[in-house]
Amino acid sequence: MELGDRSKQVMVMMHGYGGSGIMFYKIMKPLAAHFHIFIVDIIGMGGSSRPAFTIKDSSEADTYLIQWFEAWRVKMDLTGFVLAGHSFGGYVSGLYACKYHQHVKKLLMLSPAGVTSYPEDYDYYAEIADRIQKQKRKVPKRWQVRCLLGCVGKCWGCCSPFSIMRCCGKCCVDKLMKNYIKNRFSSVPPEEMADYKVYLHQTLLRPGSTEHAIFVCFNHLMWAHHSLDKDDRLGGIPIPVSFYFGDRDWMWTEAGDLIVSKNPYKGTHSHVFVIENSDHHLYFDNPVQFAEKIIKDLSNLDELYPIQNGDNLQKVDVSLSQLQLKNKQIQEEPIL
Repeated sequence: MELGDRSKQVMVMMHGYGGSGIMFYKIMKPLAAHFHIFIVDIIGMGGSSRPAFTIKDSSEADTYLIQWFEAWRVKMDLTGFVLAGHSFGGYVSGLYACKYHQHVKKLLMLSPAGVTSYPEDYDYYAEIADRIQKQKRKVPKRWQVRCLLGCVGKCWGCCSPFSIMRCCGKCCVDKLMKNYIKNRFSSVPPEEMADYKVYLHQTLLRPGSTEHAIFVCFNHLMWAHHSLDKDDRLGGIPIPVSFYFGDRDWMWTEAGDLIVSKNPYKGTHSHVFVIENSDHHLYFDNPVQFAEKIIKDLSNLDELYPIQNGDNLQKVDVSLSQLQLKNKQIQEEPIL
């Protein structure tokens, strides 16, 4: 999907797990007024082709996702673009930017998955209980959560949620689809929900493909096997990166703070934004503020230093120091 004025800065957007580019429909118009936008359906999802996905190794799966996007980029002859990815699309975007950062002007991680590995002494029950309390629902007992997660762990990779839908009859599928949309996209107005349900029905029930990559790249608690926060990945990436989370988000927001704190563009082009009255689906829950934050975040793109490697990092640090020294000298000079 291509939107906006072709003379403007190019932005490529990537949706989350099991979704498609149409999920960004609430922010398409405001962003298209400022950028030349390409919205890509991840291979094996949405309207893209559905090749068989038989990879079992997480590193191989990461490479597969990277090379798919690079093949698309070469075909489209794009470089110097802003890359924005949501959830699983954020993971794919992060993987790509680590490998081919010379083509990415700035990376936007929109409530991304796979940023960090499983933290030590992490209390998963406390996290789940906190989320449920925020939704004003009854919190289950610790043993109930432990049993549920144990069952999920044993069944992890056997089949995807969409595989189950494909095996069910029409009545059952309609009910499952209704519950899926209600739980995942509760902020979508009823008049839009009906059309969106039809669209999801047409995409989610197509043959399975890279939806199975999630079982290879992540464990059953949804922590990445090869997280993006390492120093040889986003922790040391030489391009600006900004993170966006909802104030009720279930993604691990601390990882965004850590990565930005180590980024050479911290405070100028790399930031962490929190969208009010929003959970994981920022584009549905508060599309107005979400779009405004993105536009403001990218308003100073023309000021970017062309950092591409460690040598350039050192040169930029020197130039910034010289600039600061010059400003100090100017301030200390007497006025005649």
